[in-house]
Amino acid sequence: PSYIVTGPFELLRENLERIWQALSVADKYIEDGKPWQKDINAEQVKNILALLVLYLGNIAIGLRPFLPDTSKKILERFGFSVGAKHIDIGSKAILKAEVPLFPRI
Repeated sequence: PSYIVTGPFELLRENLERIWQALSVADKYIEDGKPWQKDINAEQVKNILALLVLYLGNIAIGLRPFLPDTSKKILERFGFSVGAKHIDIGSKAILKAEVPLFPRI
């Protein structure tokens, strides 16, 4: 039998799907941009990483209802306001070297 999910659960599922879509776009952007290649110049690497930081900031905001502590850590790690509603091109990020968010298993 198939079940139709409606109401708040459907909204949660849709939001999680949007987060996964955003992660997929970011992943493809990394693969296409290949910032680790030797033939890419520093300005290109800077542009690729800057856009990825914006993506990650906005993904962190989307994660807030599901993983509030992780969302806060990601935003703080990049120096963004924890209460931000969105991260835009004009936002300044500062990467803070800290303990990994998700330890390796």
